[in-house]
Amino acid sequence: MTTESVLAIGTFVIAFAGLMEIVGVTFQTDQMDRAAQAAARALALDSSILHDDAKRKERACDAIIDELDKDPAFDCWDKWPDSKIQPNVNPSELPATLALNQDPAGSSGEMVFVRIGWSRDLMSFEQSSTSVSMVAMGLARAEP
Repeated sequence: MTTESVLAIGTFVIAFAGLMEIVGVTFQTDQMDRAAQAAARALALDSSILHDDAKRKERACDAIIDELDKDPAFDCWDKWPDSKIQPNVNPSELPATLALNQDPAGSSGEMVFVRIGWSRDLMSFEQSSTSVSMVAMGLARAEP
């Protein structure tokens, strides 16, 4: 009786830990997706800064900081160096824009695409240096 109880409780604890890991990863991924969408939306609402890389990055980072409730001194581009802003995307250029290492040449469209390259720990409850690369994407139509 005691052995069966120990095995049953152990199984439930392991199953619960796995479930919590899935929930945590889903929550973290959703947060980053919302941050990328907020950055794209913020850039789309102010098309006057789309041609200035420094202002674009600053505005996108401000939106990400607001969405993730980070410290105002948080540097998005230092923390996530694989991140990228692609302004002036045409719908026909989306397949090339979504490819990780390609930029459509001579873009002159009306959409703003934001990609945040980030990483998370392989297992949140495990002490290891292994991380998994993730990508969050946001797309918004630029307002005139």
